[in-house]
Amino acid sequence: MFKKTIQYFFILLLCVYGTVYGQGSNTKGNEKSYKNELDKLVEKSQKLSNDSLLFIVKEFYALHTTYQDQASLVYASFCKANDEHLKANHVDAMRHAIDALNIAQKYNVKQPIPGIYMLIGNLHKENTNYPMAFEAAGKALQSAKLNKDTLRIISAMGLSAMFRRGYVRHFGLSIAADSSIYTQFEALKMAESSPKYERERVSFYHNIAQHYKDMKDYDKAIMYAKKGITLATALNKKRSLTYGYCWLGEANYRKGNRELGTKYIEKAISISKEIKQPYRTMELYETMANCYRSSGDLKKAIPFMDKYLEVHDSLNVQTNEKLIGELQIKYESSKKDKDLALMQQADQLKSKQMIWLIAGIIIFMVLSVTLVYFYTIIHKRNNTLNDKNKKINEQAEKLQTLMQELHHRVKNNLQIVSSLLTLQSNRMVDKEAKQALDVSKQRIEAMSIIHSSLYQKENANMVDMKEFVSVLLNSIVESFGVNRDNIDMIVEVGVDDIDVDVAMPLGLIMNEWITNIFKYAFKDWDGRPLVIISIAQTSSSIRLKIKDNGVGMPQSLWDNPTGSFGIKMIKMLTKQIAGLSNIINNDGTTFELDIPLVVNKKNTNTL
Repeated sequence: MFKKTIQYFFILLLCVYGTVYGQGSNTKGNEKSYKNELDKLVEKSQKLSNDSLLFIVKEFYALHTTYQDQASLVYASFCKANDEHLKANHVDAMRHAIDALNIAQKYNVKQPIPGIYMLIGNLHKENTNYPMAFEAAGKALQSAKLNKDTLRIISAMGLSAMFRRGYVRHFGLSIAADSSIYTQFEALKMAESSPKYERERVSFYHNIAQHYKDMKDYDKAIMYAKKGITLATALNKKRSLTYGYCWLGEANYRKGNRELGTKYIEKAISISKEIKQPYRTMELYETMANCYRSSGDLKKAIPFMDKYLEVHDSLNVQTNEKLIGELQIKYESSKKDKDLALMQQADQLKSKQMIWLIAGIIIFMVLSVTLVYFYTIIHKRNNTLNDKNKKINEQAEKLQTLMQELHHRVKNNLQIVSSLLTLQSNRMVDKEAKQALDVSKQRIEAMSIIHSSLYQKENANMVDMKEFVSVLLNSIVESFGVNRDNIDMIVEVGVDDIDVDVAMPLGLIMNEWITNIFKYAFKDWDGRPLVIISIAQTSSSIRLKIKDNGVGMPQSLWDNPTGSFGIKMIKMLTKQIAGLSNIINNDGTTFELDIPLVVNKKNTNTL
């Protein structure tokens, strides 16, 4: 607490110093000398360690005092914003970033604008305000292109891809919806085109490693993480090392090398604490907790989740999200008419230096006492919240277990019904009645397969479509007594997990259509049977296609299925999931079904 107080006091003195001695006029001085000094100082600020940012602010203010140019004020505010960001003081960071952007746009200082927008985007992203984060990243890329600044174009592309990745992960979307990897490789190719963009490569190596880690391609994840760590170490980019060791550790852990994985993540935590990055430390605590939880080691997971919640609450992430959004909205709505208070009051403050300094010290002391008081209250509330969150997590785990048990019991009950139907069918003499029972049994088998998949998964609401299709086909083939060597079957499933509310009707539709193929498509037909099943996902829908080379279905039967319960059921289930279906008769029959990714909730849940 004392160390933090000293830092705030030092910042206050710098602000008073810069305000008192600054002047409103914009005299050029020696332009060539000024530009050389400014360029050197900007380059220096980009290579300094985090602890030195406040010292470089003082040098920018001194440069402004000497040459009376506004660019130095822009970089001073930008550096202060970066310093507050790294300390996880997001509201103060946004204020300084907006001050820098305001001065830059008012005095047409173009060069730092892309970097300022990227910082603003990061602040929104870290507080989960993705719409404003995407908007800021777009403005960063646009301004970088206007400046013809290749370095910033590369950085802005990487930032936009990272935001897209974070959006997909935050809202639990399917990894198939994440297109950021293509942007990552495109930007990496640009970064690798010249040695002067070497520093930019580190983040791309780490982001690509994260992508492959989430795709469960752990070998590629480890390869890219190591490349990033090697380069970050050579360039002394310690914050970047926290990402490299994090993905390297998580990939090893989930690959089975748990001891090695936890050592890498612990190294990342150690570095983040060393460079005083509380927000990054919070993220790493969550990563460690998730690793232990994934292997069922809740005893080790709980302490790390408690640490995560403690830091999360201390940073007031949700409160910051609201304040940061309000700050930028106010700025965007008034920036055309807003005058810079810093420049307007410069001459007046010069004659009142001592008064301001004393007033600042008094205000600082009052604020310090107030902060200590509120810190005590907030600490007590945080302890209470931690206890509540722990109970919520325990209840969530119990609910997950109950859902899995429910699916298990439903699966068992369906298998009992299926067995009863089999016994009844074996006793039937009438072929039509026996066939009806067999069809009903197969439909029940299709539902049973889905529930069997659900109770074995950690997420009891998502169905693994690749596994489901494989088991369903085996069940149908076995029920018809078909020799797989006598039929060609091509199966392509390009979708991973689907919500059970969509997977259930989709599975029944597939079961019904494939069953009909085996019953009718190759009856009184001379040739080698071929069945092609394809499930693919586009940006807006999931598409099912089932084709056979049999005798073909009459179009009239599809259009008016008066006597076909199966086709009626297919159309009813298609309507339930707001889908569109049709058939094409060409060298057999092709059934096509298009399901939108976002379905009306009156019909079913979203995918």
